Amino acid sequence: MKKIYSLIILLVFGVFTLTSCLTTQAQLKLAEAINYSKQGNEAMYVKLVKEAHDLDPEDPFIINDIARVYWDENNLAEAEAHYKECIQKAGDLKIGKSDMAQYEGKPLKMLCEDNLKKFQDWKAKQGKK
Repeated sequence: MKKIYSLIILLVFGVFTLTSCLTTQAQLKLAEAINYSKQGNEAMYVKLVKEAHDLDPEDPFIINDIARVYWDENNLAEAEAHYKECIQKAGDLKIGKSDMAQYEGKPLKMLCEDNLKKFQDWKAKQGKK
């Protein structure tokens, strides 16, 4: 019986460790994607954001960026849905050191709300539904 409990504990710990590693990999991919975007390499930005989203589709920071990718690809329904999902999942997360000084230390939810508003304003100007 003791061996079974040890195995269960080991399996549970392994799942948490694996989940943590996947999240870290996803966040590293997102950071790399953002660096490519800063360098003007949007193709690599898109590729890496999609990879990050595949690794961790629940991370609200990644959801915010995948919404931008969908917007750039003119996949407007997905863009809007992901901005709304980002707002929902942002919780109390704060934005760390950022090139966007106006958001540094502020809630991620605020950035997602601002991005959704920019998207909806753009969409209205384009006459798109």
